[in-house]
Amino acid sequence: MHNVSLGTQGIEMRRHQRRLMVAATVWFGAVATVLLLAAWRARQTYRWVGGSEAAPTSWIDPNNWEPAGVPGAADEAVVETFSHLDP
Repeated sequence: MHNVSLGTQGIEMRRHQRRLMVAATVWFGAVATVLLLAAWRARQTYRWVGGSEAAPTSWIDPNNWEPAGVPGAADEAVVETFSHLDP
């Protein structure tokens, strides 16, 4: 093995490379965490209950859904239909 002195510039370059590696590792770790959390979020099922006093037929009124909230693009919305016939 050769015993070569890097000099001040070489040492600074190595330090800079290490800092870049640490920064890249932290950044990729953060991105991976965000992606995993997004994928981990359970798909929520909302059931239409309707009938809120403010807006009984509004799809965007969170009080018309159970649990309270408006379904998002990744969620499931269940709208049951009922038919009532009086004899």
